[in-house]
Amino acid sequence: MSNTRGIFTLRRISEEKIPLNEWVNLDNVWHGSPLRRFSDDSTETPNTGYFGGGSDKSTMDKLSYSNDTNEQVPGAALSAARRNMGAASSPTAGYWGGGTEPGYRSKMDKCTYSTDSTARVPGANLTTSRGETGATSITTAGYFMGGAPGGPAGRTDKLTYSTETCEYIPGADLSSARYRFGAAGNTTDGYAAGGQNFESTVDKLTYSSDTTARVPGANLSAATGYLRGTSSSSA
Repeated sequence: MSNTRGIFTLRRISEEKIPLNEWVNLDNVWHGSPLRRFSDDSTETPNTGYFGGGSDKSTMDKLSYSNDTNEQVPGAALSAARRNMGAASSPTAGYWGGGTEPGYRSKMDKCTYSTDSTARVPGANLTTSRGETGATSITTAGYFMGGAPGGPAGRTDKLTYSTETCEYIPGADLSSARYRFGAAGNTTDGYAAGGQNFESTVDKLTYSSDTTARVPGANLSAATGYLRGTSSSSA
């Protein structure tokens, strides 16, 4: 058996090992899927979607993507009936923030995917009471943007999952005060589009710097409000 393990100089690797096919393919170094090495989290994301709350509702429905079936999960119901919330997700839990009961609220509920159970997380409350926000998220944090505390706001709060705390990030505020807009994002940026004044504005939130700026070239094709967004890693 050839010696393909141990410590070698770069010269020995390039001149001896690789030409003689005595080297380990990179994918064989890793256990499981080779794609796992690019992940910053060892937890598999559930292959499900969760829909919580609504008009006079606290219920939580769970949609299984693999078989396109939906079921109500009583243990995952929100802590109170409310609507007009923002929602964000970590790899292990979903967070529903703000909303109206009626009256604007700051409360944050956490649904733990592994147990399908929901509980209030007071330390993660939004920094102001408001509803009709938009939210985007990455594996480490969720962002709750804009909203209506009796009128439109451009305020952005950042929920850090590891500490389950929320803080106001002034540099991430939307370029204009608005609510009832659509939000989407990838692994590096979040986008807020349109809004209640029927505008076409698109703002871009850069996660690495926690800053937001208008992106005129990305404006919606028509001015509109009351919209929603979805996203993949590329669009």
